Amino acid sequence: RGQATLLARAPMTLDLQLQGTLQAPVGQQRSITLDAAGSLRGALAGKDALLSLSAQLQPAKGGAAEPMSADVTAKISPWAAQPVLSAQARFRALNLAVLWPDAPQTLLNGSAQVVPQGSGWQGQLDLANRLAGPWDKGRVPVDSAQARLQFAAGRWTIQTLDATGAGGRVKAQGQLADAATLGALSG
Repeated sequence: RGQATLLARAPMTLDLQLQGTLQAPVGQQRSITLDAAGSLRGALAGKDALLSLSAQLQPAKGGAAEPMSADVTAKISPWAAQPVLSAQARFRALNLAVLWPDAPQTLLNGSAQVVPQGSGWQGQLDLANRLAGPWDKGRVPVDSAQARLQFAAGRWTIQTLDATGAGGRVKAQGQLADAATLGALSG
């Protein structure tokens, strides 16, 4: 179900609301019902236009008590050079294979956040995967990961990365230029 309202004059206020139900298979013999909702609200006119995005995924009311949930919010300035002003997500028992059948099985708990910093972005990720396992068994071999990343001037900087899985641990810091920057440097 959806509903949208757009004011025809400045500030061209948008109010878009979507709701739906997702029937997702879990294993071969059962499925879960999830309620999904989203909204996009704010002004579209002018260089200072600002939109608020919100999306939620949770167990259906009255259905089986499945713990999977996700909550995503973002502030977007659609006409700005850097349109994403901020974004954050929180998730609990998130199984990617329920949402995308070709994705690996997961049980992710954690959060992610992106905020602008200078001419780029600062990102933070903190997650735990209670269903870690080998790729060839349809799982992700990561038990947990914490990371702080930055993107500025065409360069990714891994400020900190600490991940465990597959019987080991990875700690990293470093920088990676994107392909366009590498091409400009070599030319």
